[in-house]
Amino acid sequence: MKKQEQQNQVLTEEHCTQLKHQQNYYQFSIEEKEREHQQTQSQLHQTQTQLEETQQSLKFTQMQLEQSRLQAEIVLNPDEQYHLLVLEAWQAYSNDNLKKMAYFLQNSLQHKSFSTTEAVLDWLERFEEFATQDDTPLDIKLLTSSGEWRQLVRRLTSIGSLLINV
Repeated sequence: MKKQEQQNQVLTEEHCTQLKHQQNYYQFSIEEKEREHQQTQSQLHQTQTQLEETQQSLKFTQMQLEQSRLQAEIVLNPDEQYHLLVLEAWQAYSNDNLKKMAYFLQNSLQHKSFSTTEAVLDWLERFEEFATQDDTPLDIKLLTSSGEWRQLVRRLTSIGSLLINV
């Protein structure tokens, strides 16, 4: 009986040792999978960041291409020059450069005959179109309450009923 008990004890110890080895193996495997998961998550984050940067770069390149295309098409055509200047104003606005935006908008009037009201409405309509095309948010209230916008409108209205002929 003792011999049987000893054999059982040896078998139990061997079984325990096997179970510990299996447990260590599985624990190691779990840790390895967690490291792989973390590495994959890190790579995914880097890839997403690169994708966002590439998309921004593509958007900027498309805007430059559109601007170049418009410049190439302009052969002293006032409508095209007006459109290009309003587009440049939009791009300045998109880059938070409201001073430059106001500059381009004011210069755009040298190529169109508009009253002050017509000009302002046209700019806002075109900005809405550009915002939709670029999938960029446009806050009209924030834009029209900016100091640069108000100063531009004041300059235009101080001239009187603005009609600029080409």
